[in-house]
Amino acid sequence: MCSTYILIDCCDFPFQLSCTRETDHSQVKAMDTESEPLVPTTNNPAEPMVKGSTSSVSGSQSVDQLLHIPATASNHKKNLIVLSLAFLFNFTAYSALQNLQSSLHATAGVASLAVIYGGIIISSLFAPALIRAIGTKWAIAVCIFCYTLFTIANYYPREYTLIPAGLILGLAGAPLWISQGTYLTTTAISYADIKNKVPENVINQFNGIFFFFFQGSQITGNLVASLVLYPSSNMSTFNNVSLCGKHSCGFSNESDDEYNGSHIVHGTIVTLISVYLACGLLSCLLVGLFLSKLHAANAGIIQSLQSNILATLRLLLNPYILMLLPLFIYSGMEQAFVFGDFTKAFITCTNGIHYVGFVMMVFGISDAICSFLLGRLEKYSGRITIFTAGGLTHMTIILMLMFVWTPESNGPQLWDRFVLAAFWGFGDAVWQTQISSILGVIFPENQEPAFSNFRLFQAVGFCIYFGLSTAAIICVSHKLITIAAVLFIGLLLYYTVEWKIRQAILY
Repeated sequence: MCSTYILIDCCDFPFQLSCTRETDHSQVKAMDTESEPLVPTTNNPAEPMVKGSTSSVSGSQSVDQLLHIPATASNHKKNLIVLSLAFLFNFTAYSALQNLQSSLHATAGVASLAVIYGGIIISSLFAPALIRAIGTKWAIAVCIFCYTLFTIANYYPREYTLIPAGLILGLAGAPLWISQGTYLTTTAISYADIKNKVPENVINQFNGIFFFFFQGSQITGNLVASLVLYPSSNMSTFNNVSLCGKHSCGFSNESDDEYNGSHIVHGTIVTLISVYLACGLLSCLLVGLFLSKLHAANAGIIQSLQSNILATLRLLLNPYILMLLPLFIYSGMEQAFVFGDFTKAFITCTNGIHYVGFVMMVFGISDAICSFLLGRLEKYSGRITIFTAGGLTHMTIILMLMFVWTPESNGPQLWDRFVLAAFWGFGDAVWQTQISSILGVIFPENQEPAFSNFRLFQAVGFCIYFGLSTAAIICVSHKLITIAAVLFIGLLLYYTVEWKIRQAILY
């Protein structure tokens, strides 16, 4: 007798398909989901544990009934590409604007970023209920439109435009990413069943392809930014370079123009924002017209809201989630560093705002390529090797910026920023792909609460970092020490998780 199971929990209600096979008989029944972590799926403890296997015919038919598309591999591939392209266009606009906020609108821009991730924290609690109310597809479409509102606010960047738009974006952020994670994992598991492959490997591959496109937004968005801004920017930079790099403190010491030394024509900004707005609208159209719909419920929303808040909070008590929390937080803090302080203190301050896009484009290229490759490399090298490589890479860069890099000697030569951005992109690819993958493997029966907790505490990391950035007495050096400590603790606890998983397999 063998048992396999899978949760499709982005639909009417979460339920577990339990397939128990005896000789030639198959039976599928709905079961209540639990927040229990990984357990062996075979009676032989020597065999490796595979979560989410869908080897039974009955199980695959039930999965396919939840999808409003024929159960073919080509349809699953089409949906993967459409979803990936939609995120590429949407984050072409948002990622580039995020990179420029600290340089263009130091006070209002950074405040809006803090509000964005504060909104994501709040929306993480009701995101699963929203997804069930309007469906995964339309949750993605509506949330992407909310991102375009932030783009529109940049036409007239003031506190009373950027901050409210940032709040709306933040409230849409968690539903967007939880929908993406649920849609991608569900599609990958169904595809694995059709192709008779191990679901864990397909989840890794699909995540790698998706994040290849997603991180490509750093390339397209920053290329547009640098090409548009470069002709209208003078070549001067902040006069006192000794206050650049790790010595840069807060965001209120200097005015925007004094800091970046660039007086950009308003018409140039309008052109840039218009390009990004077109990308956002195109993303909405792609999802609305070409992404297949998953089944959604329209009843019991209040009850669903209450139950899903409880499900997210209840899963937070799971020891596996608790041990992964520092890495969740670090994955937000390290992105906040590169989008906020690295762009301003290490590029704009020493070389000018027109170089931000070029350097961050290298970050995006590295992130995209590594995301694509890591999804395939994981089954050969294992997660531990990849996590360790990512941790060592980021820790080395942090130590270099703290003790080796100086704005006086290194500032004028820009090549080192390109190298640092490339390696930081590799590390970011590790966190984005591998954390998503390990959650899909450990909690296939609780996808939405697991992704909710990931995005919730990733947003906490963003919020903490940008919150620290608003204090004038806190310098980049202090924040580098902080993220190094969080990374160190996160890796130690991650190794504990892997050890516990292996113990569960063996015993």
